[in-house]
Amino acid sequence: FTGDACDLYDRYCTSSDLSQLKCGMIVAVSTHPHTAAGSIWGHVGIFVGDGTVLDSVYGYVRTSSLKDWMDFYGVTVPVKWGWLGNVQVV
Repeated sequence: FTGDACDLYDRYCTSSDLSQLKCGMIVAVSTHPHTAAGSIWGHVGIFVGDGTVLDSVYGYVRTSSLKDWMDFYGVTVPVKWGWLGNVQVV
């Protein structure tokens, strides 16, 4: 699957209902105000369970709490989630 975080947000992230969030789903925003790139392309991570999101920042994989990730990135548009490519990971 290709695209930047903005594309993935628009194509695959359809829910902001926490009861629908499952391990393996992508979490994304289409824009955020913290970097020039983020304002254009957004940001995406992977929910790995136990309230944890993995993402890549400045060339390394980072672990964040879902709450912190949502608080930081969700200031311009709502954070949403869904299955990448609409393919559910079992």
